[in-house]
Amino acid sequence: MRNFVGLVRSMFLLLAAALLVTLSAAAPVGASVRPKGVYTNYSYPVLVKEAGTLKGQRIVHTGCIFQFDSITGPKDFLAEWTNLGYGEWDNDVNVRLPSAAVGVHAFEGDEVTMHGYILGNYSYTTESGGTNTVPNLEVISVAVVGHNCS
Repeated sequence: MRNFVGLVRSMFLLLAAALLVTLSAAAPVGASVRPKGVYTNYSYPVLVKEAGTLKGQRIVHTGCIFQFDSITGPKDFLAEWTNLGYGEWDNDVNVRLPSAAVGVHAFEGDEVTMHGYILGNYSYTTESGGTNTVPNLEVISVAVVGHNCS
């Protein structure tokens, strides 16, 4: 009987260790998306149409910050995705930052290159009281490449 109890105990400890290893390899607590693939520059039509399907895909793009203020807070901003030329930008995306430190050198009106991943869609209330749904990104790196883009 002792050998049986010892065997059961050993099996339990092995299973517990395997579970611990599995949990530690999972996404961080609170993270709903795990980045995958190579960094890709998606066009806005693809991004807006497929944001849910592309969830978790890595993304790199240069855009223009058009709102980064006390309303969005220090860890979120709205950016325009498509450079139409001659200082005109269009097509909004919501950008989440893992910490305020990631965007500390970026300001409204800056042209930035962003590396991150797609979270899906994001809906927000506009200043006029309407709602807008845009692609939602988690950006882990922001590099200012220009100013006065908006």
